[in-house]
Amino acid sequence: MSRKTLLVLAVFLAIAGQVSARQIFLVNRMNTGIWAAWSGSTIPDGGGVYLEPNGGKYTLTVPDNWANGKIWARTGCAFGADGNGNCLTGDCGKLRCDGESPSPPVTLTEWSLESSDGQDFYDVSLIQGYNVPVSIRPVPGTYTRNSDNIYECGTAGCVSDLNEVCFQELQLADSSGKVAGCLSACLKYQADEFCCKGAYGSLSRCPPTKYSRLFRSACPYAFSYIYDTETRSFMCKGADYEVTFGLSENAPKPTDAPPVPAAENLSLNKSAVAYSVENDQYTPNLAFDGNLSTRWSSEFSDPQWIMVDLLVYADITRVVLHWETASAKAFQLQVSDTGITWTNIYSTDSGAGGTASLIVSARGRYVRLFCMSRNTPFGYSLYEMEVLGSWTEKELSDITQPDE
Repeated sequence: MSRKTLLVLAVFLAIAGQVSARQIFLVNRMNTGIWAAWSGSTIPDGGGVYLEPNGGKYTLTVPDNWANGKIWARTGCAFGADGNGNCLTGDCGKLRCDGESPSPPVTLTEWSLESSDGQDFYDVSLIQGYNVPVSIRPVPGTYTRNSDNIYECGTAGCVSDLNEVCFQELQLADSSGKVAGCLSACLKYQADEFCCKGAYGSLSRCPPTKYSRLFRSACPYAFSYIYDTETRSFMCKGADYEVTFGLSENAPKPTDAPPVPAAENLSLNKSAVAYSVENDQYTPNLAFDGNLSTRWSSEFSDPQWIMVDLLVYADITRVVLHWETASAKAFQLQVSDTGITWTNIYSTDSGAGGTASLIVSARGRYVRLFCMSRNTPFGYSLYEMEVLGSWTEKELSDITQPDE
């Protein structure tokens, strides 16, 4: 192969590589320096960088299908020559986080690019607390908006200074006594009623508290706690994005928040079937009975699935899986109009069990959890599967339950 041919090939490959990537522009509008960090299915540039105050910028390039992405700011950091050190908020123990998760309190941005029908999903979460204002907006000229829905290619974020209004018992102060972060009630008290665990491990049993209501009222475009059904993920296709730390003129104001219908557990006590059961004590309906002491359990083989019939079409915004120890490592969430052909709305090959609250955006009548590989030698065992959203054709009270 000639040198000229090799050069042309190299240029072609370089262009192809650029086409399959996205740019996320990180901007620091604060008057102090911060240390931005990120993690996800890939970790470009080691997962960390310092941003100068008052306009410091960095361009993060990620794959088109970047999954499980998180971007956050760290404050009050000190690092040694070897890159190791600590931060007061958002800490990961080193300058380049290299996939390590942040220590709370931290305002998290969450990403799943091209996860369903080519859609990007992005949001800002206060479930791990708050340290700095953050907003996400698609870069103009990199996307096409098809409706006036503010959640389509809109600006997500928490642009209020929660540190100023944080309840005293949730405050994290620096050495001078200044509030540097605001913990969530779950992180502070480690109580089931705030963490939505145990007897409080469902939407109906874990309503908002005074703490999450404060987060919600100050930041209506951010998730305030695990069962925040008034907030939605934003969606866009093919865009580049700007993440602004600090106040941004493009960020939404709390008073602009549109009304969002409260989500219901649409799958509660609905008819369910599964590919298999371990025995007659672990039938599929037990994963939809609202009782975290009962469960569905499958045979010890792959693949397996469990499906619920919502009876009418629904707009589905979140699915919460309450796993027993025998959980799925690789699984998909799917929807269908008929129960025969299926569309994937979420997938992962790194499921960790426990309680998984999965943000989705889909419409359908049937919802299926399709399990492909296990975290244990046993089958798949699920205490509860909650399908959250709103009805598209009938109110909940109008739906006739199937005969027992």
